[in-house]
Amino acid sequence: MNFITTLEASELIALFLALGVVLINGFTDAPNAIATTVATRALSMNRACLLCAFFNLLGLIAMSALNMSVADNVIAQADFGEKEGVALICVFSTVIIFSLISWLFSMPSSESHALLASLAGASLALAGRVNVYPFIKIIVFMLLSCVVSLLLSILCAMALKNAILPYHKLQIISCATSSFMHGAQDGQKLVALLLVLISRHGNDRHMSAILMVAIVLFLGTLLGGGRIVKTLGSGIARLNAKSAFVADASASACLLLCSLFGAPVSTSNVKACTIAGSAICEGESVNYKSLGKLALVAVITLPVCMLISYLLVLFFNKLTVG
Repeated sequence: MNFITTLEASELIALFLALGVVLINGFTDAPNAIATTVATRALSMNRACLLCAFFNLLGLIAMSALNMSVADNVIAQADFGEKEGVALICVFSTVIIFSLISWLFSMPSSESHALLASLAGASLALAGRVNVYPFIKIIVFMLLSCVVSLLLSILCAMALKNAILPYHKLQIISCATSSFMHGAQDGQKLVALLLVLISRHGNDRHMSAILMVAIVLFLGTLLGGGRIVKTLGSGIARLNAKSAFVADASASACLLLCSLFGAPVSTSNVKACTIAGSAICEGESVNYKSLGKLALVAVITLPVCMLISYLLVLFFNKLTVG
């Protein structure tokens, strides 16, 4: 990681803020992978966090070795030229601010939405334009992922309708798989943050970024995330072992498809859709009010983060010019 000594002051600050985003993702977003397992008491919170942290790390490393297209699609949004360091400071600050506010209200924020919107806001402030094609493409993928995940959960529930299986034990496997895919999907987006910064500083950039993200994501996940676990685990629906397994398995399948196609999507939104789908198929009541709040957070994330990032860039530019 000798590239750190070559970074400028603004880039170094942006690097630490990027790692802050990774840490926050560990305890605000990664817990969606263990929410159902903890809610049905298949695993305790502490054991689930350890399992999640370990498989997040494995997922990131494995998918980065197989396919870096998720990271590439995020990087396509970040072209700030000479003002890259300052722009990324504003982008990462926006993601951190919004994620922490969402966490305080026990709502799982999507760092994917927040990052995308913040990059667009910074680009608009600096260049007066937004890289429209990748922006629209990522939004379309995010919407499609919700539809696909819902359909997968319904199909999975129908396929297992009369199956008698040890679902309580199978949940541990589905929890590990869900955590693995969170690392594969969200981990790559977080790697992209660092690659934007260090792409000009040596050939070891990929491995350096992957190692840093893997370690910090591991630590962040160990911090827990009880607020998010409660919201997703029991706030949308009271799942039993079978419906919880269906939700995890179908979410993992959807995230695998998205990762292979290089589509950066929201893991929280995918999990919320599979929970709702599996609950409906099992005849369990769905708390549409909680589901609506999650949808509201997803909708307001884009304009709010875009505006905050835009204003921060204008503010820092004014200070620099002054």
